[in-house]
Amino acid sequence: TRVFKVITGNVTIDGLTITNGFDRGTDCNNFPCGAGIFVQNGTVVTVSNSTLISNTASHFGGGIYNAGTVAVNNCVLSENVVDNQNSSGSGIYNAGAATINKSSLLDNVSAGEGGGISNIEGNLIVDHTVFSGNSASKGGGGIVNFFGASVITVSNSTFSDNSAGFGS
Repeated sequence: TRVFKVITGNVTIDGLTITNGFDRGTDCNNFPCGAGIFVQNGTVVTVSNSTLISNTASHFGGGIYNAGTVAVNNCVLSENVVDNQNSSGSGIYNAGAATINKSSLLDNVSAGEGGGISNIEGNLIVDHTVFSGNSASKGGGGIVNFFGASVITVSNSTFSDNSAGFGS
């Protein structure tokens, strides 16, 4: 089962290990998503000093699915999986506003796109973050960005040993 499902309000998650979340539900237009943390549109979630490891969703957001606003600070997202060939965003699937700061996305695996992060019509800011060993069978081993309304700003970050069918 999913570990956290945030459907309203402002939530702070600090100093936790979130592991072995598993989602096969239908929260995302009848698709499973957000095995570790699910953030619904209109909610605000801050995740700090935490580890999200070994969470699996069959479609979107093994570690975090975000349709609201999420800030990830000083966290490790590792070995999260989306396991369907049409899946996206093993570490983080962002369809809202996301800020990732001083974090590491390591060894996340997507059977589709976005091994580390998928940004789908979202606003994504990444600063002082490491992307290493992430993989996607299709596109974007580190980050994949879809659709014209999507905006990404990446600064002071490191990408190494990520792989994908294209755009590693």
